[in-house]
Amino acid sequence: MRESPPVLMSILSANEQHSPMTRSRTISVFRHCVEALYVVKDQHPQAAKEAAGNVLPAWPDAFKVPLNLDPQQDISGEHWDGLEIRIRIFRTMETVHTSLPRVLTPYLPAYVTAAFHHLQALYPTFVAYYPTDSVAVPNSSEGEPIELYKLITLLVDFVTGTTRQSKARVAFDEGTLF
Repeated sequence: MRESPPVLMSILSANEQHSPMTRSRTISVFRHCVEALYVVKDQHPQAAKEAAGNVLPAWPDAFKVPLNLDPQQDISGEHWDGLEIRIRIFRTMETVHTSLPRVLTPYLPAYVTAAFHHLQALYPTFVAYYPTDSVAVPNSSEGEPIELYKLITLLVDFVTGTTRQSKARVAFDEGTLF
C-alpha cells in the first residue's frame, strides 16, 4: 500500500491527462486497499495503524477537490462521467467510515455538508430523469451506465450513517447545510 497510493493520487488529480472514468477507477482501487487494510488490521495491528495514519489521511483531502466542483457541471454535457467520480468517492467514504472511522472523523462535517449540497444541486435532474422515465439517462463516454440514483442513494446513506456520530452533527449545529 506504500507505493500505490501516490501513483493513484497522481492519476486522480490529473484532470487534464486522465478521463473521469479512469480517475474514478483509482478511487475504487483505493477503496479496495482500505477494505484489505480492515481485513488484516487484527493480524497486523502496527502495520495497519501506520498505513491508516500515514497514507489514508491524504485521500479525504484529495476528495474535497472534485466534490467542491459544482455537480451541475457533471450533468450538463452529453456524458455524465464526472458523476462516477462522486459516486465512487462517497462509496469509498462510506467504506472508510465503516472500517476505520477515526480516519474520517475530522472530515465528517465537510463531507456531510458536501453531501447535502449535492442532494440539493442534483434534485431537479433526478426528478427530470427518474420518476417519470420520460428521458433516457446518458451513459458514460465508455458506454457504461452512470446512474444518478446510485449517487443519491449513497449520499442519503452517507449522511444517515455518519450523522449518528456527534462529530458529524456539527454540520447541523453550525447551520452550514442550507
